Amino acid sequence: MSEASQDNIYTLGIAKFVSGLQNEAITEQVRERIKLLILDSLGCALYGSHLEWCRIIQDTLTRVDQIRDCAVWGTKNRLSTPHAALVNGTECKASSLMMFTAQVYCTWVLLSCPHRQCTGIRVRRILYNIFALD
Repeated sequence: MSEASQDNIYTLGIAKFVSGLQNEAITEQVRERIKLLILDSLGCALYGSHLEWCRIIQDTLTRVDQIRDCAVWGTKNRLSTPHAALVNGTECKASSLMMFTAQVYCTWVLLSCPHRQCTGIRVRRILYNIFALD
């Protein structure tokens, strides 16, 4: 670990908390809220995928990126993992329908889907696992 990252007590604290978090420690109320926020983020992304500024970034990256590993939500386009994450994240934020600060964290969960999809795990299975947190 670099010296700079060791000095960041806030990031280190969050990382320790998240890495030690057990599913049993998450209350049913929190799980239900997470599910709603993830659905809201995905809905914002699907809506945002058709907005002009999202189309611009989709078209631009489709022209310059030759890798077609990961899905761009709301389209038939595929891009490299970092570009798909960038476009999908832009789509999530583009609609200005963001109502909750916590949605940022749920968007992060969704942004990990393109990477997992590239390794052969289907997004449908990931979403099934998210919503089957019983």
